[in-house]
Amino acid sequence: MPYDIIPFFIIIISFLAIFIVIGKKISALKILDIDTMSEEKEKKIKKIILETRLKRNLEQITKVLVTVLKPVFESIIMVTRNFYYKVLSLERKYKEEAREKKDMAVEPEEKIHKYLSEAREKMKSDATLMEAEDLFIKTIEVDNKNVDAYRGLNGLYLKIHDYKKAREVCRYLLKLSMDEYKKDGSLEKKTIVASSYANLGEIEQGLGNSTNAIRNFKEALRLQSNNPKFLDLLLKISIIVKDKKLARNTLKQLKIADPDNQKIIELEKDVESI
Repeated sequence: MPYDIIPFFIIIISFLAIFIVIGKKISALKILDIDTMSEEKEKKIKKIILETRLKRNLEQITKVLVTVLKPVFESIIMVTRNFYYKVLSLERKYKEEAREKKDMAVEPEEKIHKYLSEAREKMKSDATLMEAEDLFIKTIEVDNKNVDAYRGLNGLYLKIHDYKKAREVCRYLLKLSMDEYKKDGSLEKKTIVASSYANLGEIEQGLGNSTNAIRNFKEALRLQSNNPKFLDLLLKISIIVKDKKLARNTLKQLKIADPDNQKIIELEKDVESI
């Protein structure tokens, strides 16, 4: 019986020995894993620290470079821009000088015709009105008594509602027109004088000078008593200033001069409402 127990004890002891060995191995493995994990974690932390430091250094370097180089680039851009505009200015200057030299070789009559033709073309667009003004002025520089140039300037200033400039031009235009009319007394020159008075009247009206406007309209009608346009201008301003007597007389003349005028009935109501 005891002999039968011995193998059993041997088996038990063997199992214990195996468990002890395995236990020691497992403990060794656990220690190895912890050490390995600690090393990998340390490496990762070091990597993160290095990357953060590098990023911070790069940001500082970039900031310094921007601070230092920004004024330099701005100066370069400014110098380049100024140089560009200077080149453009010189180009315009040389073109203008070349044009003036070319113009000097042209006869005055040709210059006047050229300037006036270009100016009338420029008058067709609001964007080129100032160019038209320059061309009218150039015409006057060639011929300071050119009626067409002054009429063009007058029309231009009326178009942009610069009534003060228009009045000065129109007064001089009226003087020139009167001088021309006195020379030959032609119907054409008479018409120009009458139109100049009417234009001056419109300008005075635009400036709020009703009395001067009425006087100029009357002067225009003195030269062309049956001109529907002049009569219409005088009639409208007489209604504005509430001069009923003048309005009635002017309306009477307008009916004779322009009996087919479709606004007669409306104008009659306006006159009677004064």
